[in-house]
Amino acid sequence: MILLGFLGVQALRPSATPAPGLPATARAWFQAYRSASPQLVCARLLSPALAALYTRAGGGCAGQIRRLRKTTVRLGRALQDGDTTVLTLRGPRGSESSAVLDHRHGGWRAAALIGA
Repeated sequence: MILLGFLGVQALRPSATPAPGLPATARAWFQAYRSASPQLVCARLLSPALAALYTRAGGGCAGQIRRLRKTTVRLGRALQDGDTTVLTLRGPRGSESSAVLDHRHGGWRAAALIGA
């Protein structure tokens, strides 16, 4: 199953200090995604547009996050280009997925989660 939620990125100059609740690094985003409540993931770690997309998919955003978390993943590579980072996530049996993160307001949020 492929989940696509890539959304256009608007250029906003990030502030020097992360906004409250936003991870300061892409790797910290992954740790927060794995450990935070699904409600917090939807409210703080996903872009508003991505959270809305998951809500419209049925079962609510938190329900979608719970379903995604049933698959154990570990962090692979992190490739950064300016205010965008792509995290490679490795799952069972060699599967890979990606999280496209956007740096805004001094912290990181997911603009897209793409899984196989």
